[in-house]
This record gives sequence, structure tokens and C-alpha cells, in this order.
Amino acid sequence: MERRDEIDNILISVKAKETTEREWEFLNGFNSPMFNAINIAKALLESRSAFDDVSESLDLISNPE
Repeated sequence: MERRDEIDNILISVKAKETTEREWEFLNGFNSPMFNAINIAKALLESRSAFDDVSESLDLISNPE
């Protein structure tokens, strides 16, 4: 499992909020090395899209320059 600060840094770099405590606790339940920080950040953004406008962040993370 990736470290929380790595995931938060990716989210911040695409203008998104850091992981919440609830999100982090949920992610710790998976604890799998097959998930890298980028994939975790994308999954968090996709789940947040039901509540927040994260379209810009999703675009940035999906199309890095």
C-alpha cells in the first residue's frame, strides 16, 4: 500500500483535496501492493465525482503533461 502522503501529494498536484480519514481507513482495508499511488488517486477522484466537481482534477491526472 502506498503511503498517505504520496497519495495526498498526487491529489494536491491535480488541484484536489487530500484524502479524508474515512477514505484512508477504507483504503487500508485493501492493503494490496497491486495498487499504485496514481491508481488510488484516480479511484478516489472518481468516487468523489458523485459529490464534488472533480472533472478538472480527473483530466489532469489522466492526461499528465
